[in-house]
Amino acid sequence: MVANTSAQGGCAFACHESNPAGDGLGNPNGEDNYTLAKNLGVVTRIQNMASATSSLMTTASQMMTSNNATCPNGPGCYEMAIFTFNVQGTTNSQCSSTSIQTIYAPSCAPSSNLSAAQTAAAGIDVLEVCSNNYLTCSNNNNDTDTNFEKAMRTINNIMPTPGSGTSGSSPQEVLFLVTDGVDDEVNSTSCSQTLDGSRCQQPFDTSWCTTVKSRGIRIAVLYTEYLPLPTNSWYNNWIAPFQSQIGTNMQSCASAGLYFQVTTDGDITAAMQALFQQAVSTARLSQ
Repeated sequence: MVANTSAQGGCAFACHESNPAGDGLGNPNGEDNYTLAKNLGVVTRIQNMASATSSLMTTASQMMTSNNATCPNGPGCYEMAIFTFNVQGTTNSQCSSTSIQTIYAPSCAPSSNLSAAQTAAAGIDVLEVCSNNYLTCSNNNNDTDTNFEKAMRTINNIMPTPGSGTSGSSPQEVLFLVTDGVDDEVNSTSCSQTLDGSRCQQPFDTSWCTTVKSRGIRIAVLYTEYLPLPTNSWYNNWIAPFQSQIGTNMQSCASAGLYFQVTTDGDITAAMQALFQQAVSTARLSQ
């Protein structure tokens, strides 16, 4: 992507735009970087994530079989709900929000129908915006499309009080976070780095992690490393100063033993499955 976006200063991001013409990207046929990536045969992280999340449902089903679990809601039964960070929120479920997109959560709750969850997960994709700085063509939100604090607040409200895990009516809960760990939101009092007074980019704020874990909900974190992009001036000015803190914050967010880090050329599917298996094994040990 860097080699094919010289007109943009070497951009590695496959941004999805419905109206890219105004940005003068310099791509063939005026296409957005999302289409450019597909045409170049570049496999993006979001594609890897969709495949990995979908594959995880097979792993979970196999583990239920090996554990002789009886669903729904039996001991050893795994239930899933899937959401993505998305400032546009959702319009297709009861989990209405301005900060997360519901991928799979029937009646805004986890489900043991892992086959349906697998199908839904395969459709995970990037947020489509109008163009640079515009969420929609009438909403200039300065590209503040990833508000971790609002997303974590919403998820915390959705997740019920966890139980012991000894019965279907008293399930343990694990919040599984997969992210590159960089917040991008409208400026607030909690922002550690303000861009031109209106936009905030900073490492993942761990305060909500503490809130969630204090309820007895464990957090498993798969940090998809935010790689340096020294060819890009925006990265050098705004991300590079806190690059070393991103992974540290993500590890601090995770519960003990539930942190994995994977780079672009790493196997996200294998990392996600290993993290899930670790979460399951430690849940058993804690009973």
